[in-house]
Amino acid sequence: MPAGKDFIKHEFDEAIAIQQIIIESGKELSTAHPVAAARAALKELQPTAEQQLETLQSFGALFGAKGKKEDVVKGMESLMKKVLTKAKEKGKEEESEAYEAHAVLLSLFRKQQDSAPAMQKIAEDRDDAKMATAARKMKRELDAATKQLSELLADFAVRIANQPESKVA
Repeated sequence: MPAGKDFIKHEFDEAIAIQQIIIESGKELSTAHPVAAARAALKELQPTAEQQLETLQSFGALFGAKGKKEDVVKGMESLMKKVLTKAKEKGKEEESEAYEAHAVLLSLFRKQQDSAPAMQKIAEDRDDAKMATAARKMKRELDAATKQLSELLADFAVRIANQPESKVA
């Protein structure tokens, strides 16, 4: 694991790559999700997610970060693609597949939510008020988004739990 400026570059690379996956996956899930409220929420979160990506790219560029994908990002991206594909293929006949995609997307948001305070503290330690302010703003936005997505996921779980059981041949 790198240290110093290389560590900061690594953190920005990871955050940029995760944010790109959030944007792409959010767009796909916003059309495939069987719950109207979730589709609407995902569409409403897109502009903020795109602005956050621009911010990450801007500050990341100061350290040479461009969104390099390492093991954690590759694993999360692979999982997201796999569950999204199943959700789109199964559609309304198996809503639990969309539930899984929703849950993985929420995990991506939480990954960003966990990274924002570290970026804020690094910025404060480096006396970079602009970056610290941006990290605080991103943390607030991610807190709100994860809360909303989490509540929607819980409601979705109740919906699926109350469906008649499928008959396996």
